[in-house]
Amino acid sequence: MELFVAIDFHARVLNELIQIKNYLIKHDNMGIFEPTENYHLTLLYLNQLEDHHSVIDKLENIKHSCFHLQLDQLGSFENADGNVLWINVKNELEALHELQQKIKQELVSLYVPIEHSSFYPHITLSYGHKIGKETEEVFLACKINEVVIQISDFHLYEVLNTVKGKRFKKMATFMLEPIPKGG
Repeated sequence: MELFVAIDFHARVLNELIQIKNYLIKHDNMGIFEPTENYHLTLLYLNQLEDHHSVIDKLENIKHSCFHLQLDQLGSFENADGNVLWINVKNELEALHELQQKIKQELVSLYVPIEHSSFYPHITLSYGHKIGKETEEVFLACKINEVVIQISDFHLYEVLNTVKGKRFKKMATFMLEPIPKGG
């Protein structure tokens, strides 16, 4: 089974992502937009693993405090599926990177890391765009509200191939430790 570890979002963040997606569709509908239920921030892609119980056992060992992120700006990169449009995050990035490293170190014995894969936190909005001057202008004109994202848990997902495309099934949730009072 194809697995990954990720953060998902509460309704207020999803609503903002839908507004951004609707703006992009209105101004550049050439790509394939992710369905709202697929929005997530990948912490670690595990690829094909048969024993998800070992992954769950190891992820239960992770101790990390809650933290906050914020939606930041639109961007793009090229991959095997064509150009990907995404939105990145800002705020407590050090805490996010620490969580990602803890997960990676905890699971290193169970998966084969992808060579040259560095962690660049983003939320994929769509695939298959042609990126040009017009796209850059659309990005600059797109208003992104600085919605705060409370990160209090993360999840193990399985990738399902359906007739509607890839969908993600949440297999387990792992709670982070509350932020200490006055912190």
